[in-house]
Amino acid sequence: MFLREHIEDGIDDLRTEIENELGEDVYKTDVTEAAMAVAQENPELVLAKLEEWGYGWR
Repeated sequence: MFLREHIEDGIDDLRTEIENELGEDVYKTDVTEAAMAVAQENPELVLAKLEEWGYGWR
Protein backbone atom coordinates (compact mmCIF):
# COMPACT_ATOMS: atom_id res chain seq x y z
CA MET A 1 0.00 0.00 0.00
CA PHE A 2 1.33 3.42 -0.93
CA LEU A 3 1.53 5.93 1.91
CA ARG A 4 2.63 9.54 1.64
CA GLU A 5 6.02 10.19 3.22
CA HIS A 6 4.61 12.26 6.09
CA ILE A 7 2.13 9.49 6.93
CA GLU A 8 4.91 6.88 6.87
CA ASP A 9 6.99 9.10 9.15
CA GLY A 10 3.98 9.54 11.41
CA ILE A 11 3.73 5.79 11.89
CA ASP A 12 7.32 5.76 13.12
CA ASP A 13 6.53 8.61 15.53
CA LEU A 14 3.39 6.83 16.73
CA ARG A 15 5.36 3.63 17.24
CA THR A 16 7.94 5.46 19.34
CA GLU A 17 5.22 7.06 21.46
CA ILE A 18 3.47 3.72 21.99
CA GLU A 19 6.73 1.97 22.85
CA ASN A 20 7.48 4.67 25.43
CA GLU A 21 4.03 4.22 26.98
CA LEU A 22 4.18 0.43 27.01
CA GLY A 23 7.84 0.18 27.95
CA GLU A 24 8.50 -2.46 25.30
CA ASP A 25 9.24 -2.80 21.60
CA VAL A 26 6.27 -2.96 19.23
CA TYR A 27 6.42 -4.03 15.58
CA LYS A 28 5.66 -1.29 13.08
CA THR A 29 3.20 -3.61 11.34
CA ASP A 30 1.33 -4.14 14.62
CA VAL A 31 1.04 -0.39 15.17
CA THR A 32 -0.20 0.07 11.60
CA GLU A 33 -2.70 -2.77 11.95
CA ALA A 34 -3.95 -1.42 15.29
CA ALA A 35 -4.43 2.02 13.72
CA MET A 36 -6.48 0.44 10.92
CA ALA A 37 -8.60 -1.43 13.49
CA VAL A 38 -9.26 1.84 15.36
CA ALA A 39 -10.25 3.47 12.05
CA GLN A 40 -12.65 0.63 11.26
CA GLU A 41 -14.20 0.91 14.72
CA ASN A 42 -14.50 4.71 14.38
CA PRO A 43 -15.46 5.54 10.78
CA GLU A 44 -16.47 9.06 11.82
CA LEU A 45 -12.78 9.81 12.49
CA VAL A 46 -11.87 8.64 8.98
CA LEU A 47 -14.71 10.69 7.50
CA ALA A 48 -13.54 13.79 9.37
CA LYS A 49 -9.97 13.35 8.07
CA LEU A 50 -11.19 12.87 4.47
CA GLU A 51 -13.29 16.00 4.75
CA GLU A 52 -10.23 17.84 6.10
CA TRP A 53 -8.38 16.68 2.98
CA GLY A 54 -11.13 18.13 0.77
CA TYR A 55 -13.50 15.22 0.18
CA GLY A 56 -17.22 15.92 0.20
CA TRP A 57 -17.01 19.47 -1.10
CA ARG A 58 -19.39 19.82 -3.98
